Amino acid sequence: GHKHALRILSEDVDEEYIFACHSEREANDWVTALRKGSFEGLRALLGELRNRLLKLTGEDPIPPWYHINLESTDESALVRSGTSAGRMLSEDEAGIVLELTIGCLGLVVPNEDVRPSTYVVTHTMTPPQAFWVNHAETEIVEDNSDPQFFTTIIFRTGS
Repeated sequence: GHKHALRILSEDVDEEYIFACHSEREANDWVTALRKGSFEGLRALLGELRNRLLKLTGEDPIPPWYHINLESTDESALVRSGTSAGRMLSEDEAGIVLELTIGCLGLVVPNEDVRPSTYVVTHTMTPPQAFWVNHAETEIVEDNSDPQFFTTIIFRTGS
């Protein structure tokens, strides 16, 4: 064994990973980084930032059509629903003609060992213009052949 090592086991996969570190501090830094990068850590950070913005602005920064359960341990609880049925549209939303939620499945990669980092850029052309105009883009989803983008693309009247 290593004096300062971490052993990581997965419930889903029968593999284990051992991180050998030079010091106890380095091992503790790895543990902190892994916890912060975990689903639970990111969900806790989302809740904390949401509460801060709510206190600063008096408004929930997450729109009501985002159905997020910050208490759930299931990652699917962070999937949003784009429906706005049953509620009045705000003044900002009234001019929305189309809102797209974008995701990809099974992006083809040249090498099985490489997973793509992807984002989507949308362009529009409104006649009589004869050129494309950059409209919007999503965030970058790293190392994922099946990215689901949190940024929605909104088309408004006159845009």
